[in-house]
Amino acid sequence: DDDDDDDAEAVDDAVAVFKKHEKAVFSVSLLRNGLVVASGGEDDRAFVWKAENSEKETFECKGHKDSVTCTAFSSDSKYLATGDMSGNVRVWNVETGLEVWQSECGDLEWLLWHPVASVLFAGTTSGTTWMWKIPSGDCKTYSGGSNAAALCGKVLPDGKRIVVGYGDGCVRLFDLKSGNVLANVSAHRGAVTCVDCHADGNLVASGSDDGAVKFLNTRSGKIVAGLNQEKEGESEIGVEALGFSSVLPVAAVGYLNGCLKFWDTAMQRVRNEHRHPGGVVRLAWHPSEPFVFTCCLDGVVRLCDGRTGQCVTEWHGHNDRILDMAISVDGNTIVTGSEDGTCRVFKK
Repeated sequence: DDDDDDDAEAVDDAVAVFKKHEKAVFSVSLLRNGLVVASGGEDDRAFVWKAENSEKETFECKGHKDSVTCTAFSSDSKYLATGDMSGNVRVWNVETGLEVWQSECGDLEWLLWHPVASVLFAGTTSGTTWMWKIPSGDCKTYSGGSNAAALCGKVLPDGKRIVVGYGDGCVRLFDLKSGNVLANVSAHRGAVTCVDCHADGNLVASGSDDGAVKFLNTRSGKIVAGLNQEKEGESEIGVEALGFSSVLPVAAVGYLNGCLKFWDTAMQRVRNEHRHPGGVVRLAWHPSEPFVFTCCLDGVVRLCDGRTGQCVTEWHGHNDRILDMAISVDGNTIVTGSEDGTCRVFKK
């Protein structure tokens, strides 16, 4: 029996492993074609490498002097943005590996690209959300009027608005062009950890470390539904990740206790739930199928069926917590970054 346990621990389902980081990997991103990966880590380094041949480093993104916590490819695959904890943000030409722009924005929380334009957004601990046109660097900032950290953000599908979640529990919707606040809601008693928007642009979901999920109508600016707090005894269990399916009328919510809930947006109730052995760190819906990928603190990637709540596939290989995950546009390639210092590529 002991031999069987050893074999089980040694299972590695990865088709490629990237080992050039010397410490934990905080961020991974995948080019739209699923062939090129960017990774950033605690070792102050960021790399670009081939998913099919992880030994082949394309280039290193040199110059960061703090942990690289954010990586993101632009929607047209032309640019890669890297950001470190101190707020040094750099943009690279993916094809040439050359740096095209950099800036400082204060302690960085997140980076994301506009869904169609060469426009980069960053949220900071000071509460400011930055927007830059790349490569010109033309800049605009969005502030909610408080000093609470801007912890998460999402550009709405129309490309004209952004929703930002804050450390004081507020959720704000901004008009990108005017900078006006379109909605300002004190949604949570705890910090907002994650936000997502439905594909029709009318519904935003926010999750918090207070254990609650709220759904905001973007037209009325009002909260229209909510998921009760997840608790164990008196302790609130934080929401770490959430996302709307593009196939089902369902939002998936992942919690730090390993619970994965499927909320029916039409019926406004929990449809199914699944309990993972480790806390959920990230989740991502398959782009065209009713399945959701999760990565967990137990080092395992899972695929769950959004219709039944059942786990249908597991991918093993990491021997420590997974900290980030990216899925290719066709849903066939999964890349993970872990506390164990490696990135792994899995195939569906």
